[in-house]
Amino acid sequence: MRTPGISYCDCVLRLILSNGKAYERTVDELKILYGIISGSEVLSNDSVSFLFLFDSEAWLVPKYTNGLRSVSTGALARLLVDNSCVVSVDYLPRRWRRGFGPFKGVEPKFGVYEAADAVFIEHNAHVHHALNALDYV
Repeated sequence: MRTPGISYCDCVLRLILSNGKAYERTVDELKILYGIISGSEVLSNDSVSFLFLFDSEAWLVPKYTNGLRSVSTGALARLLVDNSCVVSVDYLPRRWRRGFGPFKGVEPKFGVYEAADAVFIEHNAHVHHALNALDYV
């Protein structure tokens, strides 16, 4: 079985989930990369994740995902800096959070979601204009 994580090679981003399902998109298909800080300052339970938003899907990648650091270096990093931003939200949508049954925590759930789900981020997030997503890798 392939190792879950994210990788980049020859202008192609590749995501492999824990069930072995693989997704591939070219860098040109990437609309924006969000660095997401979610959680409550009051409870000190902040969590960092990255949302790779494409036209048809969104990849939610927690900060400590295998391969994320290598994706954020080299030629790809220069492309992502101009096409990324950092946002903060109090919480992620329920289906984006890890947990058991109805009990969801604050930690992001590594996976592929519908691009339409990203509307939540666009409508509920505070944008940090002085930062880009790669500042958090």
